[in-house]
Amino acid sequence: MFAPSVVLAVILGYMALLFVVAQWAEHRATTTGRNNHPLIYALSYNVYSTSWAFYGAVGFAVGAGWMFTAFDSGVIFGMLFAALILRKMVRLKQSFRLTSIADLLSTRYNRSQSMATGVTLVLLFGVIPYIALQLKAVVATFALLTVGPQVDSDGDWSGVLVVVLMTLFTVIFGVRRLDPTERHQGMMAALALECVVKLLALIVVGVFVTFILHDGVGHLFSQLADADRQRLLSFNAEAPVLQWSTNFVLGFVVIYLLPRQFHIGVVENASERHLMWLICLLPLYLILIKLFVLPLAAAGIVLDLPRSQADSFVLLIPQKVGSDWLALLVFMGGFSAATAMVMVSTMTLSTMVSNHLLLPLLESSQALKRMRRHLLQCRWGIVALIMVVSYGFTLIVGESQMLISLGSLSFVGLIQLAPATLGALYWPRGNRVGALLGLSAGVLIWLYTMLIPQLVDQGWIATKILIDGPANIHWLRPEALFGLDVLPHVTHSLLWSISVNCLLYVTGSFYFLTPKSERELALQFVNVRAEQERSEEVRPTGLREYISLAPKLTEAQQLLNCYLAETKTARLLQQIIDDLAIEGKSQLTMMELVEFHWRIEQQLSGSIGAPAAHRAMEAGIHYTEREATELKIVHNHILAELQCLPTHPEAGAVHHADRPDINEIAGLQAVISGLEQQVQALEERLEKEREKDFDRRLEIQRLKTEKRDLQHMLAEIDRKKEIEEWGRTPKKRS
Repeated sequence: MFAPSVVLAVILGYMALLFVVAQWAEHRATTTGRNNHPLIYALSYNVYSTSWAFYGAVGFAVGAGWMFTAFDSGVIFGMLFAALILRKMVRLKQSFRLTSIADLLSTRYNRSQSMATGVTLVLLFGVIPYIALQLKAVVATFALLTVGPQVDSDGDWSGVLVVVLMTLFTVIFGVRRLDPTERHQGMMAALALECVVKLLALIVVGVFVTFILHDGVGHLFSQLADADRQRLLSFNAEAPVLQWSTNFVLGFVVIYLLPRQFHIGVVENASERHLMWLICLLPLYLILIKLFVLPLAAAGIVLDLPRSQADSFVLLIPQKVGSDWLALLVFMGGFSAATAMVMVSTMTLSTMVSNHLLLPLLESSQALKRMRRHLLQCRWGIVALIMVVSYGFTLIVGESQMLISLGSLSFVGLIQLAPATLGALYWPRGNRVGALLGLSAGVLIWLYTMLIPQLVDQGWIATKILIDGPANIHWLRPEALFGLDVLPHVTHSLLWSISVNCLLYVTGSFYFLTPKSERELALQFVNVRAEQERSEEVRPTGLREYISLAPKLTEAQQLLNCYLAETKTARLLQQIIDDLAIEGKSQLTMMELVEFHWRIEQQLSGSIGAPAAHRAMEAGIHYTEREATELKIVHNHILAELQCLPTHPEAGAVHHADRPDINEIAGLQAVISGLEQQVQALEERLEKEREKDFDRRLEIQRLKTEKRDLQHMLAEIDRKKEIEEWGRTPKKRS
């Protein structure tokens, strides 16, 4: 064992090393303009492996044998689809500047504030207990390393110290900028190093136990009693097929929905090509980090360590055999696993809370609107609040079984986002009402079937509800909903919650009408293209240039200054002007103005979220009467070209009859069908014209660049000639 001051010094030294690595990566990115190597991106994605995987996998194996492989098997299988799912998410992030999974869903479903709020609350409720589990692991292992296995660490000063250190760690590495879509290359480098440390720690202790303390796996397992050996080498659980399959499905789905995985895999992605590194490396990493789980479980049993402390076997085994420095390495591996998860999860939660809960509140009050320019400082406070709430949760729950069950409880809650997310990516018919209905019902069933039994186990609710159901309604028992009482607890909750979720999502999407704006967003999501394929889309500019640019710039500057620093506003506006190739122009066309405003909303979305950015644009950006009329003229031109006036007899009859018969309705539907085909043809023509216009803009920009380069070259030649003439003058005089 070590003195607490020694362990604390090691922790501080390790954090200082991470800070140096992060600063080096940031400086390198700033000076060279290069992104991190894809290996860093792929390693960082292994933030998925938390202290629950680092310590808990061995404890899980002691009681359930090979059942510990289910989650990781699901994740590895899920990587087979990463090329489809993650690639589309990355493209959507580039198109809409998405900052989180809540941003993705709210943007897709008509920029719905209710969707953003609901998803944020679900993630808060699902992730905070998981953060609490990480804090608990660090505090408990710190106590084991410094005091011994008999200490009760709850409420100890070490817990407060861990909370303070992790809060500072998160703010320094993850919440230094307002716009989370700006890649944190320093943070990614630090995360990659942490992932290497936790993998190295488990491999070193595994090799030490298996090949130094014992003569290999066979010798180690030969020392076990038959019952222990059989338990370790089997799927030891009630209904093992159902439980293993349930955990497999959870791992398969949540790898795409966990806030930390979305941030690392999507928001921090610098190139679609990096995804192949991730797809190849993650399965290999998961196999290596779990390679010695069964040998470590067997070694703990052979050493007669308490089965009640099986989750700590990885740390207790080196202590038991007198290898304290190896125990310290194991502790630092577990510390790395916990801090990486806590930092990224807290950072993403603080972004969602500030954008989707706090900012709407600030917008609703005139007195609070000034706080909008201090969102970054608000996020720091939110990070601290999340840490305090998570640590308070560990103190309330203590050493109970509920803390052990938090992983599965959180995963089943997060999987409620799956139907709406898959629909957002691949099903254009899905709409906001259906998604909200499905998500609300799924979350309620999840809480009812999983949280209520946990509260009963804690003694906070009477057991009567589990036996007789609420109000003696037997078929509403939380663990046997609708009379289904043959399934394991987690399987039962997952089956009912996700089934009702999907049913209401599909039914609601078919039953309720979808607004035109949402239909357009749905098509953009489903058909999203790569950034190079979009070629920096610019709207067609066939209309007259009559809109003064200066007042529009002033209006945009005033809006952006409400949320951003003035220097950042200036840089952002200049970037948009350069992208649209309108530098030096005094007047714009209507479509250039629309594109200008769209770019502003896109950039603002990166800082405050898509729903808040859309509301800000509606409130702060205005079109004059002439500009509004111009848009109507464009629309009328399209209608005239389509010859959309109702010339068909069937269509005209509708205006003169009180009740259209079936033939009249069929005729009207035929007219609509024909118009839709003509609209599609016209849109294709407009797309071609737009591409031609953009090519012309690129050519102009290229010629300007070449002209500028030639001018520089001529100036350089003239300068060299002057130097040569000056050098020859003294020779003539001599």
